[in-house]
Amino acid sequence: MSLVLPQTKASNQALNHTAIIQTYGLFMVAWSVIESVIQTAIMKQLGIDATRAVVITGKMQFNPRVQLLCGLLKLEGDKYEEAIKLLNKTEGFAHRNVLVHGNIIVGMPGQLTFVKYDGGNSAKRSFTFDDMHKHVTALTDRTNKLQSLLDVSDADMQKIVDATLAMAT
Repeated sequence: MSLVLPQTKASNQALNHTAIIQTYGLFMVAWSVIESVIQTAIMKQLGIDATRAVVITGKMQFNPRVQLLCGLLKLEGDKYEEAIKLLNKTEGFAHRNVLVHGNIIVGMPGQLTFVKYDGGNSAKRSFTFDDMHKHVTALTDRTNKLQSLLDVSDADMQKIVDATLAMAT
């Protein structure tokens, strides 16, 4: 699944600020896609239907999902070695915790800064529009590679969405 990112660089501060906030929104979408790839890969590895996959993985946080999937992939020997490496590095690469769970500082025009304190560790990341655009593009590229390595199709992922929707009604 590919995301289309805005290619226009904003010229004035107001447009630049709007563009970075929109691109941050695309980060959230890109993260949702990687979560879907992982959930779908678990379904495929277990050989279960989408409803059962949603029941099993629905309340799991990201790291337990990744560990479950990596454990299943390791049962296949070296076949998924590259996928396992990508999975284990994804959260750190994406700076997910600070971007999703941190505080957002919007004060400087054209820049978002994220800070998070987590039991003795503090993290801070600042992004201009170009930085965030590159970050989302790199995350999307990793997700597409992971989706390919795990043989997860968009149709497979749609089964998870459909099962989740059916359970929500």
